[in-house]
Amino acid sequence: MKPGTLTRITPKVKRLVLSAKMTRADLECLLSARMGFTYKTIAANVGLSIAQVGYRCKAAGISPTQYRRGESDLAKRMLVLAHTDSQAYFDTVSSKIRKLLKDQTSLDV
Repeated sequence: MKPGTLTRITPKVKRLVLSAKMTRADLECLLSARMGFTYKTIAANVGLSIAQVGYRCKAAGISPTQYRRGESDLAKRMLVLAHTDSQAYFDTVSSKIRKLLKDQTSLDV
């Protein structure tokens, strides 16, 4: 590399690795974090301290804010599903409105 040139550094993405040492609380903690729940909420539901939740999430490379910002794979899938669902709902509602308007105009004439 030439001196003075910039290189793009891409962060390593850690994958959730299941091991025999992992407890049910660990798994619930990490999955809840992937779904965007706060450390405080996770700690209350799983029975760990906030520091223990933070440690497990940091070790696994999971941040709840990734979901809330829409950066995680799970969040992106949810956005696609929400868009598809809202589009189908919009189509249903708009067709009913058109039908009502058509019926109303035929009564006015």
